[in-house]
Amino acid sequence: MATRKSETEGRNLNTIKVEDFDLLSDEKLERVFNFLDGITPPINDEEKRLLALCSKMPREKAVLALYDRLGGGVKKDGRKVALGTFYDFAARAPKEKIELGEESFDDTYVLVRKERKEKREKGGDIKKKAAELNRSKPKKEKKADELGQLSEPRKGRKPKDE
Repeated sequence: MATRKSETEGRNLNTIKVEDFDLLSDEKLERVFNFLDGITPPINDEEKRLLALCSKMPREKAVLALYDRLGGGVKKDGRKVALGTFYDFAARAPKEKIELGEESFDDTYVLVRKERKEKREKGGDIKKKAAELNRSKPKKEKKADELGQLSEPRKGRKPKDE
């Protein structure tokens, strides 16, 4: 079985501009052009109906609708356009009138105001935390650590037989 170049080397998708939109997958765009040009024939009645609808539309709008149907990523002015902007999935048909409003974009930003934190003295908290760590350590372990010795002998080791 032959392997595709994209399977062995990884995908290298190129952005292509159609009208004012950037289409992010040249592979999906190629599938759309093959479908519209008849290179890939429709496989069922649904695709035949869709091809008939697209043939009555301007080519650019048909390309955008079919590309949207395949789930291709679309950007306009650097913002991601939401899926279903050009193709109506409920009606299973290309949208005749495309209106781009704020709801058409997938990258909405929500501004949330955070409460102001009081300014702290730099390093103040860290010194307190370090002091608490030293206080919580038992004295026996503290002395052994200072001497570089362990407070308890290691278990599970047997002396070497000579």
